[in-house]
Amino acid sequence: MPEDGRSEGAGPVLVTEDDQGRRSLRFGDGGARQSVVWPGDPLRLELPYTRMAMVALAFVPRPENILAVGLGGGAIPMFLRSVLPDTHIDVVEVDGA
Repeated sequence: MPEDGRSEGAGPVLVTEDDQGRRSLRFGDGGARQSVVWPGDPLRLELPYTRMAMVALAFVPRPENILAVGLGGGAIPMFLRSVLPDTHIDVVEVDGA
């Protein structure tokens, strides 16, 4: 990772909040939203890939353990904690930025 806090090859990591309270994480100025969270509303998955990832719960409706690779803005782990409070959830992130 470059010393200036940028993600390797992705540009600066930007977290913004709009007037509705929605927080977005982007890589680089003008980059696509990588993650969106609504503080206080963990069940609200805004981006299509986050909703599609939860289809996996149809195959294992009550998992004992979950490993999420890549934290991003935390939308998926917050959703999982909300719907599966007794499940052990680990999250690993390779990019310290």
